[in-house]
Amino acid sequence: MCSGSGAFIVLGGPNATPSLPMRRAGDYRNAPLDPEELTPAERDVLARAEAAMDGDSRFPFIERFMGLSPRRTPRGAMARCANGLHIGNRVGHVQGGISLALAAATASHALGDEWMMSNVSAWYVGPGIGRQIEARSRIVHLGARTAVVQTTLTNDGTEAMLQVTSGHARRTA
Repeated sequence: MCSGSGAFIVLGGPNATPSLPMRRAGDYRNAPLDPEELTPAERDVLARAEAAMDGDSRFPFIERFMGLSPRRTPRGAMARCANGLHIGNRVGHVQGGISLALAAATASHALGDEWMMSNVSAWYVGPGIGRQIEARSRIVHLGARTAVVQTTLTNDGTEAMLQVTSGHARRTA
């Protein structure tokens, strides 16, 4: 079971990026796009998706598509993924849900398969910009049945964009 809540604020005032126009249900195109209609950047995303579909099935499609490859470190885990259209919003920043997914995957990898995430709190402290996004997770508590992991996402390994604290519970046999 999962539940979530969030608080959102309008940033930028009158100079902010304008909202997208609302569409009615009948306004959506039902036919698939012809690849020739795609921009070069969109064709790169399509190629990435096709490569992920043919990739190593031990890893979920979304992790292959995003280019996630968390690895353990002595105190936790780390991962990097390329920034681009495949994870970006319409102004070119990494989409917030993708940022949280990267943090959650890295935190979970720090502990291993015998643990499951039970809660997560996240604070967005900057836009996801730069060529790559880096996640570093550090185990701050490792008990017999519970664990806490802190994860920081940075732009190109320098400027913080997301701070995450997650709680984990040991799976029972």
